[in-house]
Amino acid sequence: LISKDFKVRQDAIDIVKRAMDRAAFMGAKVVNLWPGQDGYDYPLCQDYSRMYDTFMESVCIAADHNSDIFLAVESKMRDPRMRSLFATVADVLLLSMESGRANIGVSIDVGHVFCAGGNAAQAIQACADRGKLFHIHTNDNYSYWDDDMIAGSVRFAEYIEMCYTLRKVGYDGWCTVDIFPLREDSRGCVEESVSYMTIFDNIVEKI
Repeated sequence: LISKDFKVRQDAIDIVKRAMDRAAFMGAKVVNLWPGQDGYDYPLCQDYSRMYDTFMESVCIAADHNSDIFLAVESKMRDPRMRSLFATVADVLLLSMESGRANIGVSIDVGHVFCAGGNAAQAIQACADRGKLFHIHTNDNYSYWDDDMIAGSVRFAEYIEMCYTLRKVGYDGWCTVDIFPLREDSRGCVEESVSYMTIFDNIVEKI
C-alpha cells in the first residue's frame, strides 16, 4: 500500500476492496489488514513521511469503498520487512485516529504486542477507550519472536489480565486463534487455545 509504483499500489487497494466485498457478502463486519510489506530494510532508503502519508491515503480509499465494513490494521515489529511502518499498536492507533474514518481501527495480535515488549491488556484498554478496538488475535510467545504458540501457554497471568480487560471494556468482537503448530496436531492446538481462553475467562468471573 506504500509502493511508489501507482499500479502496484492500486492493485493492493483493489485487493483490500475485494476482501471487503467478500466480507459484506458473507455477513462479516471486519477485514483484518496486515501491512507486512509496508516497511523498509535499510537506513537512508525511505522518506518516512511519504510512507505514512501514502499508506494513509491508500487505506482511506479502501475504507471509503464500504463504510459498513471495518478495516482492522495489525501491527508487527518486523517480518517480512526488517522494520515495519506500523511496529506497535500505538502506531496503528495514531493512524486510525488521524484517518478521520470510523471504520479504520486496530487489530491487536497479542503475540506481536509481546514481541514489542508491550502489555496486551494496556493495548486493549487504549484502543477501546478511543473506540478503535476492532479485532483480537490470540497466541503466545517468549518475546524473542512471533512463535504463534498455543494461546496462554506461556503468559498465564498476562492472559488473565487481558481477559479481565476485555470484559471491562465490553468487547463483543471475535478473538481468533492465530497460531502456527510446527510439531503438534493443529486441531488439538486450536482446541487447547480455546480451552485456555475459557479457563482464563472463568478465573476472571471468580475474581
